[in-house]
Amino acid sequence: MSTYETDDGMGWAPTWTQAMTDFRGEDDEPPFDDVTVRMTVPASIGGSRVRVELCNLFGDGAVRIARSAIGVCGRFVEVSVDGQSSIEIPAGTSRWTDPVDLTVSHGDGIAVDLYLPESF
Repeated sequence: MSTYETDDGMGWAPTWTQAMTDFRGEDDEPPFDDVTVRMTVPASIGGSRVRVELCNLFGDGAVRIARSAIGVCGRFVEVSVDGQSSIEIPAGTSRWTDPVDLTVSHGDGIAVDLYLPESF
């Protein structure tokens, strides 16, 4: 398995990825406005710290995330990006959350909650 080393010397191993999905829906669907979106992904390996890549690579405009959290087995931890709880991800970019201490076992469902205060 490949690992990725960060500037702080921490080695990271990916446990799960998802292909980019267009969540904009059809023209007649309401926009994501003042909602919390949750994705649950399965962990293929365990560990004691978690971080998530938030991606807007194919977006037409910036996405604002006012709050985010990661949860495992009912325990949720608020997450930040570069120490900020509210972020904007410009179109064509992605951002990694700061690592959080959260024990994950093989097969656990990792819930990722993103509060989107305004439509995009």
